[in-house]
Order: sequence, then C-alpha cells, then structure tokens
Amino acid sequence: MAAVLATLCVIGPAGRAYAQDATLERASTLEDALAKFEQASALPRAESAKALRLYRESADAYEALISSGVRNGAVYYNLGNTYYRLGDIGRAILAYRRAECYEPRNAEVLANLRTARSLRINQIEVPARSRLVQNLLFWQAHTSARGRGVFAAVVFTLAWGFLIARLFTPRRWLVGLFLGCIVLAAAAGVSAAWQLHHERTHPDGVILAEDVVARTGNGPSYQPKFEENLQPGVEFTLMEHRGDWLRIRLPNDEQGWIPADTAETL
Repeated sequence: MAAVLATLCVIGPAGRAYAQDATLERASTLEDALAKFEQASALPRAESAKALRLYRESADAYEALISSGVRNGAVYYNLGNTYYRLGDIGRAILAYRRAECYEPRNAEVLANLRTARSLRINQIEVPARSRLVQNLLFWQAHTSARGRGVFAAVVFTLAWGFLIARLFTPRRWLVGLFLGCIVLAAAAGVSAAWQLHHERTHPDGVILAEDVVARTGNGPSYQPKFEENLQPGVEFTLMEHRGDWLRIRLPNDEQGWIPADTAETL
C-alpha cells in the first residue's frame, strides 16, 4: 500500500503539471493567433504581402489550437474570418459551418457565412421542394442537436413534476400539461437523435480545391458528371466514401464522385 501511495503522489502532481502546461500553451497559441490577426488588420494596403503572411500565421495558430483539442464556436468563427481575409472562401465557409454547429443562432456567424457564400463561383440553386422542407423545419436549422437534447431532458423532467403534482391535487389541467410535455420531449429527442445519426452517416462537407471534376463513378476514367468544375466553397452532403473517392450530393440534389483530398466534411 505504501508503494501505491507513493506512486500516486508522483503521478498526481505530474498530471496536474502537464494539464497546466497544456492550458498555458493553448492560451499562448490563442493570444498569438489573435495578435497576428490584429497586426494584419492594422496594416495599410501597401503592405498587403506582409498582411497575408500574418493572416496565414494566424490561421496556422488557430489550426494548431484546434488540433490540440480546442473546438468551440468562437475559435472556428475566428478561423473563418482569417481564411476570409486570406481569400480562401472554401476554408472560410468550412470554418463558419463548424462554428454554426456550436452556435446555430449566432448572428455574426450566420452573417459572415452568408457573405462568404455570396462569393462562391458556383452558385447552385436549391430546389423549391428543399426550401419548403427547410422552412417547415426552421426550428431544427436554428438549434443544435445538443440543445434539443437538453431541452428534451428538461421538459421530460418537468412532465413528471406535473404528474407528481397531480397525485396531490385533482386538477385535470396538470394531466394535459404532462401529456403536452411528453409530446414536446419526444419530438425534440427524436429530432436530436435523427440529426446526430445523419451527421455520422451523411455529414455535410465543403469543396476546398479548385477545378474539381465530379465524375459519374469513383475513378478518373469515368466521365465528368457536370458541365462546370466545382470550385472552393461548394457545399455538399456525403453519401458514400469508397477508397480515395467521395460520392456527394449537391444542394440541387445532383450527385457525383470527387477525389477525397479535394474536400472536407464537418
């Protein structure tokens, strides 16, 4: 037992020290990313080359921060702004979309995402049917799966509170509240579960490379599927991943195969 206690005493402080060092390193990386972005923003147009270098260093710092495990709406939002300043519309949209996953109602994220989308070379029209579905499910588009899951848990707990209260008072409206809460909790829970399943099986993605040729099959020997090549910023839903190729569905419901290294999923 003494040997075990001694081991714990050695491991404990070392573990805490490692965590503190990691936190300090992440804080330093974040400060560096913010500082480089501010320095670049303050430079006059005559020093655009230096500004681009600073923006690139800022983006690299944010990417390092994300690789270390720091993932939240603010970091992805700042990364999106940095790529936007670099003129990398594809990675800017990807970062904004990832920020949106954490903060689906953040007005600044949504506004910058709209601006970045407006600069895409390929402007793919969404079918009226898809727009109708999006309008009907507006609540799902403006809330996260985690938020709906928490809402379901809270409402479900509240429902049982109404049922318990009904045991002590003969008020029929408490039964109505119980049933209403159960329906709301079930709807929110099913919606959250469906979205999480969809994100695992068919995640959204963004084209990052230029002049991507979508083909009718998973290989360079297949014929091109579309008249125009896909450019950075085109968004899609991943339908299948086979080897080094992705079968994607575009917003207009057209499908094709692209090389896996030309895009990233959320």
